[in-house]
Formats: sequence, C-alpha cells, structure tokens
Amino acid sequence: MDKPHIAQLEPNVREVISERWKHMLTVFNQNHHYLGYFSLLLRKRLELEEDELFKIK
Repeated sequence: MDKPHIAQLEPNVREVISERWKHMLTVFNQNHHYLGYFSLLLRKRLELEEDELFKIK
C-alpha cells in the first residue's frame, strides 16, 4: 500500500482498498495451500514485487 498514487487518496478510500487487497491475497494464498506445490520463476525485475504476496501467516 506504499504506492504514491494510493497515498494521495482519502483515508476511507485507502482503507477499503486495503481490505479488498487483503481479501484477494488471502484467497490467493489459500488456493496455493490446496495445490500442494508451487512453481518458482526467477527473474530480474525493474519494479519492486508486492511484499504481501510472499508473507506467510
């Protein structure tokens, strides 16, 4: 959520975006849990990755 275009939004809008983003990441992580495996793709990126995708609860 540390993106300049999001930081410019009103606090209530940022909160809605944050909750929706957390929900999508939770569903994403649950789906990977059921797969039992994952594919690892290594590459150099010009842009930073989304940290939330790689957090484990």
